[in-house]
Amino acid sequence: MRDAIGQTQAFFQRRNDAWMTGDDGSLETAGGITKTQIEMRKRRNMQKQRNAIERKVIADVQLLAVTRDESQDTVIVDVSEHLRMIYELEGKLFHERRVYRHFLHWRGTELVRHDQLHESGDTADVEDSPAALLQETQKGEMERFFEEQALRGFQYDRTRAFQYAERYWNERNPAYHDMGDDCTNFISQVLYAGGFPMIDGSPRRAEGWWYRNGAHPDWSYSWAVAHMLVTVLTSAKNPFRVKLVSDPRELQVGDVIAYDWKNSGRFTHTTVVVDHDKSGAPLINAHTVDSHRRYFSYEDSYAWTPDTRYLLVHFLD
Repeated sequence: MRDAIGQTQAFFQRRNDAWMTGDDGSLETAGGITKTQIEMRKRRNMQKQRNAIERKVIADVQLLAVTRDESQDTVIVDVSEHLRMIYELEGKLFHERRVYRHFLHWRGTELVRHDQLHESGDTADVEDSPAALLQETQKGEMERFFEEQALRGFQYDRTRAFQYAERYWNERNPAYHDMGDDCTNFISQVLYAGGFPMIDGSPRRAEGWWYRNGAHPDWSYSWAVAHMLVTVLTSAKNPFRVKLVSDPRELQVGDVIAYDWKNSGRFTHTTVVVDHDKSGAPLINAHTVDSHRRYFSYEDSYAWTPDTRYLLVHFLD
């Protein structure tokens, strides 16, 4: 196992160098090009389009576990990687941070497999909900419920939402259940911290927007599933005073972006705006791949495709 640890340390040194040099060939596995190489190449293309120049990448790698898979004759090294990426755009330096989880499978000195977690969507949450709840017909039920639960006098506190998004971008608030694919759970927490009142539908998970603590925590589908939160926010009876915009530069700190990676009609990822770059484009915080001040487009994510559709949600003050 010591050999696998040493090989892993050397791998991350090569990975760190590759962010700057563009030479990622040494990161291939026995199976060929990996997701990590694809993301690196996507980032180079994205930064080139933005006219951004990478200046420095700093990686803090933490060993989480080492296990042996006797059936495959491999040693699996579980690693958390905290990346700090510094780039220049129009004369100003920007600092971006991400936390990746890696599983490297070694057979001797050969890397036979590399699993890197990425934004694949909130499928874990969706699996817990009946498929019918994700259909358009659910909007009607939501709207009837909103009519009964109309909210008055609500004002969004963007400062408090921002502070929460900064505090917990790479941590899990122990007051809430960690859902694994945690992106929308995090966004709901941000909105609640900003003063969004819960819409009680408990114990009916298909109704309202709510989270309930206790010995057995429970929550609405709209609290944790991206597409269901979108259904709430875009309802005609939505009490949260939402405006959908077409230009991302219209978004303010505390606004939300939803992502439909394949333009399939189902949104599977959500983020919150925390800043803007020199052009006025949003920089976001997010969970799943924990991200801090990341460029909003996600064109450097393995999940991103040219068909990606964005829903830009602006909350009216």
